Amino acid sequence: MQIMWLTDIHLNFLQHDERYRFYRHLKEQLSAATEHVVAIIISGDIGEANDYDKYLLELSGFLQVPTYFVHGNHDFWRSSFKDVKAISKRLTLDKTNNLTWLGAKSVGVRLTPTTYLVGIDSFYDTRAGDYFRSDCVMRDFYTIKELFQAYCLNPTLLKAVLEKFADSEAKFLERQLKAVLAKPTVCNVIIV
Repeated sequence: MQIMWLTDIHLNFLQHDERYRFYRHLKEQLSAATEHVVAIIISGDIGEANDYDKYLLELSGFLQVPTYFVHGNHDFWRSSFKDVKAISKRLTLDKTNNLTWLGAKSVGVRLTPTTYLVGIDSFYDTRAGDYFRSDCVMRDFYTIKELFQAYCLNPTLLKAVLEKFADSEAKFLERQLKAVLAKPTVCNVIIV
């Protein structure tokens, strides 16, 4: 079993022709693989909220391989956590494409009889370092609705929003892992 893993591909920085040149390169890599590629995994930063779903549909339509993804911080830019997750859930429910958002799968995805894939959206949580003495201002604070609202009110609220998001994702991953590991045939778990 082989898996193609892509991350931080930022397709929004490529023009149409450049994106399709990239897709053709990926297709060549799939054809050259020594074993059958059973899945493509994308671990975030596909584009921005206003276009990442379009790029996912382009890529999966071109490659015709089951594609599993999670969000990175850029995928939420220009929208909200809630709205982006709703779009990804709709993509997953649409059985006419090869797309699955791992955040919609509470028991992960079975790739082979003994291998499961689980994953969560990734984000920083402010717990490392000295948050209140840092001068760092992430662009996320201006481009993601929930963070912008908190950032405008006060730094303590922003820290709480970031930690709540991280805690929610960590709890979801814990539930995914417990569900997968309870299955009798599981030998391998891939975490995205």
